[in-house]
Amino acid sequence: MHVSVVIRRIGGVVAASALVLLAGIVPAQVAAAAPGNISLYLSPPFVQGSDVTGADALLESFDSFSEGPCPTSVATGTLTANMPQACNILAAGFFSGASTTGPTATVGGAGSNSAGTGWYIDGVNPTRSITFGFTNPVRYVGFWWSGGNNGNKVEFLNGGTVVATFSSSQLVSFLGAAPPSPWPAGDEALDKFVTSIDSTMYPKGYYFGNPRAWSVIYPPSPSTMGPGAQYVYLNLYMPDSMTLDSVRFSGPGFEFDNLVTSTLSQTPPGTFVLADSIPVSKVVTFNANAADATGTTSAQASASTATLTPNGFSRPGHTFAGWNTDENGSGDAYTNEESYDFSADLALYAQWTANPTFTVTFEPNGGTGSPATQEESGTAALSSNPFSFPGYVFAGWNTEQDGSGTPYADGADFDFSSDQSLWAQWDVDPTPPPPPTPDPSIGDLVNTGLSILGPIGATGLLIAFGTPFFFVSDRFRRLRAYGSVVLHKSENLTITTPAKFFDRLRRKN
Repeated sequence: MHVSVVIRRIGGVVAASALVLLAGIVPAQVAAAAPGNISLYLSPPFVQGSDVTGADALLESFDSFSEGPCPTSVATGTLTANMPQACNILAAGFFSGASTTGPTATVGGAGSNSAGTGWYIDGVNPTRSITFGFTNPVRYVGFWWSGGNNGNKVEFLNGGTVVATFSSSQLVSFLGAAPPSPWPAGDEALDKFVTSIDSTMYPKGYYFGNPRAWSVIYPPSPSTMGPGAQYVYLNLYMPDSMTLDSVRFSGPGFEFDNLVTSTLSQTPPGTFVLADSIPVSKVVTFNANAADATGTTSAQASASTATLTPNGFSRPGHTFAGWNTDENGSGDAYTNEESYDFSADLALYAQWTANPTFTVTFEPNGGTGSPATQEESGTAALSSNPFSFPGYVFAGWNTEQDGSGTPYADGADFDFSSDQSLWAQWDVDPTPPPPPTPDPSIGDLVNTGLSILGPIGATGLLIAFGTPFFFVSDRFRRLRAYGSVVLHKSENLTITTPAKFFDRLRRKN
């Protein structure tokens, strides 16, 4: 049995497919995309760009960037690498670059810039990932997957939550891990071909190797550029009810080019091949449902029945009482870690039960102040001591007035599980304040080398011996109205001297 390859022409242009007629063999039935799933379609062999165009479509070909680290801003939005070496712009001569950005089957050419994660050992080195954040939510994503490798993965995200995943192993199971032998369609078995929507059959061998190495659309021999790896333009169509705000590429040697996005729903043409129907996870979001609640409970995504993520919220004075689909608890109730079938997106709100409160009464126990109270539920820190006791220092609290009960330090944690009185405990202050300094007496002043003549409280005569009095007195001032100088003034003693004598004494010294 021989394979006859017929080239179809559409509108005078060579079609991007080879129609393979197998004598006596009926083409395989085309699989249908599952409703609600992301549909993965392959463009025909040798096609390196998307057929999606228009004002809603954005193309990033990476040709405007220099070789080296990837930029952070691209035509489709933002680009974020999880580590410095995770994303690199590869020069036009690199084997992964496409030779065109258009949807027409193309061979030959010098190639163009492309992007990739670089080579590393999966499972040994940290995983490198590249996240594309889209300016607006998209319904279509397409890219030239050049030289696909095991471990390559595409994750689809909404609000930072992964809702679907496509891996290279899924494409390997569809196209095979290596080109058929003999090339391009093996032994004419149907599993050596893929079938398009319009029942065109493509030899799987045409998807292995970069088309840049060929000179004709339907080459007679394998590509010499990456002949053992898949080179295919992947088209991912979102279901009607879904959009994406970002995608993440990860894995060793993940090279790609011609990234295209569209905010509008797209329909694959008849020449495309359905490769996979990717289940979309439904997402459960968890809300604390209280402004004073702390902690986090991350959104949970799953495409099948799973146990709900354990509650990670807590709230002062309250006990978690499960989840509900309504904030006020009037909807469907779910217990903590209950099983959910993830048949639909779900928003759950934490339900809280207020804990009973109890009162602690603080007794001054000889200190100054009236009894104070603190009302709490559960364990809480005791209020700071509000009392004072002259000659004593606060030594903490005790459940008994005489200190024979349970002691608690100031501000200690206390279990408010019942009403309770706490009594202030006092210790004698070991360092009482020093007594006040008395006013100096006449004798004290005489002992400084000074002698006072005249009655107390009246203007007297100062006779100085040694150091002048105004150097040792605690206060002096000139009273011009009376022509005198006050040398010392206190509650019980006032000493003055004539101003002229004071001035004369000062000049002398």
